[in-house]
Amino acid sequence: KIAAYFVGRAYRPGTSGWRRSHSSKSYHHQHNSLYDFWGPPGVGKTTLANIIANQVKAPFQPTVAKYTENYIFLISSSKAFSYAGQRVGTMAISNKLFNRHYPDLKRYYSSDGFGYSMIYGALYALSSGVTHTAQYGLAAMLKATNDGEFDFLETVKIYGERAAVMKRLFVENGFNIVYDMDEDKPLADGFYFTFSYPGMKGVELLEELLYYGISAIALDITGSERTEGLRACVSQVSKEQFGDLEYRLKNV
Repeated sequence: KIAAYFVGRAYRPGTSGWRRSHSSKSYHHQHNSLYDFWGPPGVGKTTLANIIANQVKAPFQPTVAKYTENYIFLISSSKAFSYAGQRVGTMAISNKLFNRHYPDLKRYYSSDGFGYSMIYGALYALSSGVTHTAQYGLAAMLKATNDGEFDFLETVKIYGERAAVMKRLFVENGFNIVYDMDEDKPLADGFYFTFSYPGMKGVELLEELLYYGISAIALDITGSERTEGLRACVSQVSKEQFGDLEYRLKNV
């Protein structure tokens, strides 16, 4: 149950299904002893918006790795690098957790080793893998970034800039931003943002906007508890379309 609690509430600021942010230092300090005493891994999702919001400087973004050695990082690599091609996700497991042994794993897998079972028992069976082309491309970008030859943030800042403009256009025309705060701080601008319109459910708003040539997805299907809104993807709107978007929003 404790493991399910942590995994079920993993920090997800970049998606519209998140319920509560557990990224603060106070949260990690409070639960550090639980991670180590009970043994459940802390699962953290690293998002580009959070990286940019913290300006990539010390103490960097909040991470459970500062407080326990039992952690797993889930990184959306295709988003972090705006990678054109197959979607790629990266799972990074701490050395201590990777080498831990859980006798109960033998009930389902050929090994009681956590790392071995995760890779060859779970991931291998659940995914079709990633093409060699995508793997080599991602590996090259990771190396170039670590060697200081490639500033990947510079290439994706455009998404944050687009989101800021689009959110302003929606708010100026009577819409509300559904998820606007990350605890006590404004939510960073990134690939997505969520919006609603007073008195309308998400699916109703979606249908209405389609008449004006504006598409999005309802929060109902994202796991969100806030079903009055929609999620917009900024990557599908170019700077040249801002004027058209503003015109359509004014006429909704």
